[in-house]
Formats: sequence, C-alpha cells, structure tokens
Amino acid sequence: EVSYNFAHWETAGDLDWDQAYQDFLPAIMASENDFEYYRTMQRFCALLKDGHTNVYMPKGLLEQNVGRVPLQMREIEHRAIVTNMDSSLAEDIPVGSEVLEVDGKPVAEMVQKEIIPMISTSAPHMYWDMAIASWKSAGVGILFGEKGSTASLKIRRPDGEVRLVNVARDQYEREVEWAEEVAKTPLIESRRLEGGIAYVALNSFSDEEIVEAFRDKLPWLAGAKGIILDLRRNSGGSSLNASAIVGHFTDEPFRGAAWRTPVNYGVYRAWGMYADSIEELEEYRDFYHGHVYHREEADEHEPAKGIRLAAPTIVLIGRQTASSAEDFLIMADELEQFTYLGEPTFGSTGQPLTMDLPGGGSARISTKRDFYPDGREFIGRGVQPDIEVKPTVEAFLNERDEALERALAELQRKVAE
Repeated sequence: EVSYNFAHWETAGDLDWDQAYQDFLPAIMASENDFEYYRTMQRFCALLKDGHTNVYMPKGLLEQNVGRVPLQMREIEHRAIVTNMDSSLAEDIPVGSEVLEVDGKPVAEMVQKEIIPMISTSAPHMYWDMAIASWKSAGVGILFGEKGSTASLKIRRPDGEVRLVNVARDQYEREVEWAEEVAKTPLIESRRLEGGIAYVALNSFSDEEIVEAFRDKLPWLAGAKGIILDLRRNSGGSSLNASAIVGHFTDEPFRGAAWRTPVNYGVYRAWGMYADSIEELEEYRDFYHGHVYHREEADEHEPAKGIRLAAPTIVLIGRQTASSAEDFLIMADELEQFTYLGEPTFGSTGQPLTMDLPGGGSARISTKRDFYPDGREFIGRGVQPDIEVKPTVEAFLNERDEALERALAELQRKVAE
C-alpha cells in the first residue's frame, strides 16, 4: 500500500523503501510476540517520516505491556520540563523541574537513540516535542517503559537542587490525582485585552459548533481595534469549519491548498517496464518506477455572508497547530490583515488510507500531499511564522506567555500608527 499510495516521498529523503522492507523482514519473522511485532512495525513505518502515516498496535496490547511515569512534560529549548505530576510527587518533582536522566541515560541521548527511531513525523522540530511530551497513542516517549517497572529519574528542581527520584510507571493502572488541575480545553475562549484588542482561541475544528460559536462573537469582534486568534492548541478537524471562519475576514474569494495524489494505471506500469527497449513506450517509464501524481489546483472559497472583520489580526501558531488548522493558515495566507506569530506548525496533513493489521491493530498511509496555492511546501517543515517567538524555560517558570505578550505589543503598535 505504501509503494502504491504514499504521497510524501520528498520528506522520506533518500530512503530505499524496497531495501528497507527486505532489511526488516528478519526482525519481523523473529518477533516472539505481538508486542514485539508491533514495535518493529512502528520502527519500520517511522522511516517514512510522515505524521499521517502510522502503525497502531491494539490498545489492549499497549496497556498490557507498557507503563508510564505519572508526569506531564513539555519540551522547551530541548529540555524536558515538568508541567504537572501525581500529587504524591509534588514535593520531590515540582512544576518547572527538569528531567536530566531516565534510568541512568541522559535525556538527549535517550531521545536521539531510542525514541526518535520510533516516531512517525515529518517536521524535524516535532521529534523532540513528541519524545518528551510523549506520543501517547503509540506508547512512545521518555516516560514510557515496561509495565510494572520503576523509573529512576535524575531531576533538577527549579531551585537548582539535583536529586534522584524513583517513580513507578503506573499511570495507567490507577486513578492519578494530578497536583495541578487538568481542565478540559473549551472549544472556544475569548476575552478583551488592553487597548481594545480582542483575544479568541479556536481550540479545535473537529466540531461544527466552532463556526456558530465564532459567529456569535462577530458583533463583539467587529468593535475590536485588533484581533488575536490563538490556534496553538488546535490539532485540526474539518477544513470546512476552518474555511467558514476565514470567510469572515474577507469580502473576496480566497484559495485553499493545492494537492496531489499518486496515480497507478496497471497497463501503463506494464508498458513502462519495456521503455528501455521500445522507444514508443518511453512515456510510460515513470509509471513503472512509480511516483506519478495527479494534481488538483487550489479550491476557491467564497467569503462568508454577514459581518466582515477588517481589523489587523495576529494568529498565534505552534507545534500543536496541525492538519485542518494548517489548512486555515493556508487559506488566510493571502489576506493582508493576517500576521502569523509563534513557532512553526506541526507540518503534516493529508488524507490517510486506513487498513487492518494482524491481531487487531491498524495502520494508515497518507495519500495526499498539500501545498500552498503557489506551490510552496509546508509538509515536513510546518507553516512558518512571520514573527518567530520560541518559548523559554525562564518564561515558563515565571508563568509568562511570551507569544501572547509579543502579539499584543505588535497590535498596539499597529493601532497607534
């Protein structure tokens, strides 16, 4: 299925997929149990370097074999920073602590040698994020290990003290009482900031209610001198919901992403096999070797009816801005009032083809590669901010949102001009 339908060979680099298949066969055949089989399949799939091309082991199999330390982590400046913990660990591992080693292995070494080879993603900046924050659905990250085991963590506390803490990997075996309240992320958040600036967080495009919730706020937003749209926690959903909201920022048609998908014609491939010896069949050569694509130009979207928002708008973006949230950014790219601020986005979108695997697991393969309408790439690198603001450990420890602060300052400057 990958050979016929995978759409992202550019991000896979110089991978020889057929040779990789041959190389992995002995390890697959040597698998002693289902868990080992799926771990090997995940490493194989990770060679494709795509965030929408994954192997998922059965959930029960994961729970039977894998345990996790009850900490919540965030990668900042390639450092593993604790953001929450089981209440029993709060005194030893307070918020802001840095995990330096796990079971005697330095975090940087562990990430590079053990975790990254298991992660399916296309953008380089996402490897560290997923390794430290944890790719939970795959059971991959520095906090995971054998179920029932105990992790020895070398911790540097915010006060600078370094200590060793032994923690059971039992997060999935009991009800964890988090020291810091874990609030459910609302679909939409809004508030008025100083200087007549409106702040709206659109946290998901998966529910069509986001469109109506946003439209309910249009009269309020129309009175703002500037708007901050926060997409940093928006991992996607429906592009239709994204386009419906973009449509309120313009009175002209706007374009979405262009895309392509692999094309496979059996007879063309058969003819291409003889292109070296029959000149008339030269035009079919590429079909034999693969990587022939059908391309669709960008769809044109109509502006929304009703209130149009014309105030200068800054969109906050980050690593968790993904899929249809990235489509939102592609659609808004040509609108002059928009400025993107923060970090590069997740850098992966597409239409996965799903399939069953032995024992109840599954896999998916991305069959569609999106582009900006003018052909620019964002798969494998993310949508880039106009103004880059990276989080820092210092700001986190002082509970400051540097990106939001910068966005507010930029809008106040524009309003004053």
